[in-house]
Amino acid sequence: MGCPISAVMSLYLSSGYSSTTSYMQQGSALNIVTEGVEVRDITVNGLEGQIFLSLDPKNDNTLTWIDPSANLQFIVDAFLNESDILHIAESVALVESTK
Repeated sequence: MGCPISAVMSLYLSSGYSSTTSYMQQGSALNIVTEGVEVRDITVNGLEGQIFLSLDPKNDNTLTWIDPSANLQFIVDAFLNESDILHIAESVALVESTK
């Protein structure tokens, strides 16, 4: 039996803005367009990541970071500025499932 693949996505809607927050575990793949974006290293709650800031305001921005101890990759993708995306990312917490 192979490793399970897990992904969770949540959509937040507020004042006409939307964002997607997701995490992926065990063999997931992610494709982020890097043309026309500024790529910078960033830290989210002590974990290393990168933020991809679009040079075109019509395109979304993406922040991704990895928790190596939990073998998880997190992504926040939104039509929001760097500060707001980082605020969303820093509010993400792992919790034990009740199911």
